[in-house]
Amino acid sequence: MTDADPAAGPLAGLRVAITRAAEQSRELTEGLESLGATVVSVPSIHITDPADGGAALARAVERLHDYEWLVITSPNGARRFCEALGDRDVPESTKVAAIGPGTADQLAQGHVKVVLVPSRHVAESLLASFPD
Repeated sequence: MTDADPAAGPLAGLRVAITRAAEQSRELTEGLESLGATVVSVPSIHITDPADGGAALARAVERLHDYEWLVITSPNGARRFCEALGDRDVPESTKVAAIGPGTADQLAQGHVKVVLVPSRHVAESLLASFPD
C-alpha cells in the first residue's frame, strides 16, 4: 500500500515495469499513467525483421498442405504469418491452434480459422489440449 492521495489516481505512488516490446507498450503505459502510476519501460524483447527477409516463412506457408497442425504462439507471429499467407487460405487439411485469445484474434483478422485455444494460455496447456 501507499500513502498516495487517492485523487491522484488509484495507482499513485506505485512504480510499474512494463516488459513488452517498446513499440507495443504505448496503450498500456498511457492507461497506467492515467491511473497515477509511474511507468518504467524495460522491454524484454525487441522485434525485428528476420535476417532472410521472410524467405523461410514464405517457404513454410507454401508447404502448409504437408502439415496436420499449425501452432501459432504469439500475436506477433500470427501477424507475420497472416502477412506471408496473403490472400490465400490455410488448407482444409491443416488445423490451426493459437496459444491464447490475443493470438487467435490476430489470426481471425487475417481470416484464419482457429480450431484450438487452450484454457490456460501457456505452451504446456496447449500441448495438453491437443486431441489424441
